Amino acid sequence: MSSSWIGMDKLYKVVLPILIFFLNLGLKIIYLDAGSISGDEPFTIFYSQQKLADLFELFRNENNPPLHFLILHFWIKCFGISAFSTRFPSLIFSSLTAVYLFKLGKQFFNLRVAVLGTLLFTFSSFHFYFAHETRVYALFALLTVLSMYAFLNARESKRFGAYFTLLVLSNTLLIYAHFFGFFIIVIQALGVLLISDYRKHFFKAYSYSVVLVFLTYIPYLKIFLGRFLASSGGTWVAAPKWESLYNLLWKFSNAPVNTSIFLLLLITAGVAFAIRMKMGIKKRHAATKLLTLWFFFPFLFIFLISFLLPMFLDRYLIFISVAFYMLLAISLESLINSKKVYAIVGGGLVLMMILTCNYQNAPDGDLEEAVRYLKTKKDDNTVILLCPPWLNHGFSYHLYSNIFKDYRNFEEGLAQKNVLALYTAQDIDVAMLTNASKLIFVAGWTELVDPQNSIKSHLDQHFHLEEVNQDFKVLTISEYSVNQ
Repeated sequence: MSSSWIGMDKLYKVVLPILIFFLNLGLKIIYLDAGSISGDEPFTIFYSQQKLADLFELFRNENNPPLHFLILHFWIKCFGISAFSTRFPSLIFSSLTAVYLFKLGKQFFNLRVAVLGTLLFTFSSFHFYFAHETRVYALFALLTVLSMYAFLNARESKRFGAYFTLLVLSNTLLIYAHFFGFFIIVIQALGVLLISDYRKHFFKAYSYSVVLVFLTYIPYLKIFLGRFLASSGGTWVAAPKWESLYNLLWKFSNAPVNTSIFLLLLITAGVAFAIRMKMGIKKRHAATKLLTLWFFFPFLFIFLISFLLPMFLDRYLIFISVAFYMLLAISLESLINSKKVYAIVGGGLVLMMILTCNYQNAPDGDLEEAVRYLKTKKDDNTVILLCPPWLNHGFSYHLYSNIFKDYRNFEEGLAQKNVLALYTAQDIDVAMLTNASKLIFVAGWTELVDPQNSIKSHLDQHFHLEEVNQDFKVLTISEYSVNQ
C-alpha cells in the first residue's frame, strides 16, 4: 500500500470532512443571533427550561416529540436562553449534516458527487434558516442523513455490527425527534422491498432493526397514537395547491432561476436514464435507486395526501431536501462523463447557490420590533391583550425575561403586569380593565383560534380605537382609550 494512497485516504476521510464542518460552521455562525427569537422559538425555549418532571408532563399532550426539548433542556442549564446560545445546537447539527452528506456521497458514489451535493446543501438559504432557528429541524436533517448513511453501510460494509447499531440508534432518535421520522423508516422498508439488491441481502437484518426501533418506542406509542388521532380531524396547515410542488423546490433552490435549472437537470437525467434502460445500456445501481426513492416518494405522497390531511409544509419536508442536493449531483454525473466538464458545470451550479444564498436567513425580528413599539406606548396602567395565547411566550421573552424564566408562576406574573392572553372575547377579564388607562391589542394568526374575530369586535364596540399599527409582518397592534 503506497504512502500516497494512505495520504489520499486520510484526505477524504478526515481532512475534507473537517473542512466541510468548519466551512458550514463559519458561514452559519456569523448571523446566528441576527434575527431575534420569534415564531415557535419562544415556546420551545420556555418549555425546555422547565424541570424534567414538568417536561415529561408536557409530553403527554404535546404535538412535538421529546428529543429536541431534552437536548435543549440540558443545553440551557449550561449556557442560558440567549438567541446565540439556544440556536447553537442547531448550528452544530446543520454543520454535521454537511459532513455526513459528504461521507455518504463519497462512499456510495464518488468524490465529485460528494463535493457537489455537499456544497449545494452548504449554500442553501433553506438550511441557513434552520441552522439559525431554535427548533428541531436541523437535528431532524442530521438524523435523516445519519440513518441513510448507516442503512447503506449496514448493507455493504464489513463492519455490519457497528452500522446496524447506528441504524437502530439513528432511527430511534428520528422518531423521538419528529413524527415525520417514520417516513425514513418507510422509505428504507420500501427500498428493501423494491430494490432487489437490498431485498436479497438485507431484508432479514433490516426487519430486525425495525423491530428493535419499535420496541424502544413502546413507552411513547400511546402518546403518538393520541397525537395522530387528534391530527386526523385536521391541522393548522393549509391544503396545498399544485404550485406548492414548485414552491417547495424553490425553497430548496434559493431562487426561481436556480429552481428552473435544477428541474431541467432532473428531467433531462430522468429521460436519459429511461432511454438507456430501454436500450439496455445502463442500469441504475442500488444507492441511486434508494436516493431517488428517498426524495420522490415523500415529495409526491405527502403532497397528494395533504389534500385530505394537510401536512405539506416546507419544514416538515426538510428530510427530503438533503436527498434533493445529492440527487442533483448524481443527475449531472449521469449526463457528463468528463471530470473537467463536470467540475465546470457543477461549479456553475454552486456559484448560483452562493450568489442567491441568504446568509442572514433566520426567524424575523417582527416580535421584538413589536415589543419595542409597545414600550413606547404602554404605562403601568396599560392592559395588553394577546391573541393567540401562545404570543405570551415570545412577548415575555423580550419584555419580561424574569417572568419568562419563572415558568411555574408565568401566567400570574403576566397578570400582575396587566397582560392577558386570549382565545376569544369570552376570555376578557373585565375586572382587569377597571383601572386601565388604555388597552393595547396585539393580534397575529387570530383566525386560528378566533375565526369570528370576536375580540376585535368586542373592543371596537366598547372602547374607542385610537391607533392601529400594521407595520409588522404578521402582527397588528391596536390601541384603545378607556373611558373612566
